Amino acid sequence: MTTNRVVWLDCGMLPIEVAFCPSEAIWKREAKRLGLPLEPYPDHTACATDFTNSGRLTAVLVTVLEDADPHYRRNPGRLFGILCHEAVHVWQTACKEMQEKEPSHEFEAYTIQHIAEQLFDAYRKTRGAKPKARKSKRKGK
Repeated sequence: MTTNRVVWLDCGMLPIEVAFCPSEAIWKREAKRLGLPLEPYPDHTACATDFTNSGRLTAVLVTVLEDADPHYRRNPGRLFGILCHEAVHVWQTACKEMQEKEPSHEFEAYTIQHIAEQLFDAYRKTRGAKPKARKSKRKGK
């Protein structure tokens, strides 16, 4: 399952826009929509790419290669691990934009956690398996 759009994250007070981009075609379409120079689609398993326009950060697009999906479906812990890794890169970009050189450890940890959760939700919305209906435990249902 791949949706035909990016999923923009709620980054709260961070001064950056972040999105999960589920495919190369959508990557190209979103770059065009935002008026960004077209960067090659990342060939890494996962990547957080900063886009700038006129020298200012416009957006960070996070990608996970589609051919990695079967591996991550079998190992969801690894999926969350790679999304946490990309969340750290998003955090590093946010710190650079805020000119924050020494954020508190708790602020850093909670923010990375929030970004990682948002990325995981975006991944599931665009590429994750549909949740299975739960069977009722009551008799007769």
